[in-house]
Amino acid sequence: MAPSSRFLLLHRRQRLRLHHVDEGPRDGRTVLLIERYGFVGGQNLFKEFAGQMAATGSGSIINISSVAAYMQYPWVAYKASKAAMIEFSKQIALQYAADGVRCNVILPGLIDTPMAVDTRARAQGIARETVAAQRNAQVPLRAQMGTAMDVAYAALFLASEEARFVTGVSLPVDGGMLARIG
Repeated sequence: MAPSSRFLLLHRRQRLRLHHVDEGPRDGRTVLLIERYGFVGGQNLFKEFAGQMAATGSGSIINISSVAAYMQYPWVAYKASKAAMIEFSKQIALQYAADGVRCNVILPGLIDTPMAVDTRARAQGIARETVAAQRNAQVPLRAQMGTAMDVAYAALFLASEEARFVTGVSLPVDGGMLARIG
């Protein structure tokens, strides 16, 4: 699968948000402001490049959201921002389809990364292995969290010519977690 020679991959990794939130007690206003900044940042990136992609007659925008948008989740602002990214992506897909620009969103589930696992282990004062085992038990596919490469391969597919007829899709990369909730 070869990536298209003309695509734009917008991947906004918001390490600041997760790092800040996991360091102290949850303050809804702080989380909401940080989430809003991240979402607005994505909109600004899109505005900068949308015209260029439309002018070439092709392009692929890939946003990252989370399965948290569809699941019960304790942090309302986080969940709402992830749901907003899904709807934003669908609207962009429809609005720019005639120009040949595709927009999709990847919904990672439980992914085994230092930020996701190690941060929780430190915050809870328990071993990394314990946190990993708890998270693994929630994943239907082999009871194993995904990896960053699983998300990267999904993005590579969505950016490729093989996905030239795929737009407006929310692609779970979650080992079947969303299948449990329908």
